Amino acid sequence: MMFDFAYTLIALVGTLLLFGAVVYALKYVQKKYQVSSNIKIKENLFLDAKRRVCVIEYKGQEYMLLLGAQGEHMIDLKPGESREKQLQKAA
Repeated sequence: MMFDFAYTLIALVGTLLLFGAVVYALKYVQKKYQVSSNIKIKENLFLDAKRRVCVIEYKGQEYMLLLGAQGEHMIDLKPGESREKQLQKAA
């Protein structure tokens, strides 16, 4: 009876050590092969169940995307002007 408990405890510790080694290896691989992205999502607005509007920034330039089931449309915001300034001019 005591040997069954010892084997179970050894198996549990071995399993936890193996799990820890796999987690450590995955974190190492993730840091080593991490790709930096130049794209940042600044805003995301759902219009309805099928469509949404996203404002993204890519290399300092902002773009507005209308994403839907029928396709995507890109609206290039004016360079040098922020989104807030353009909205104020339009109002």
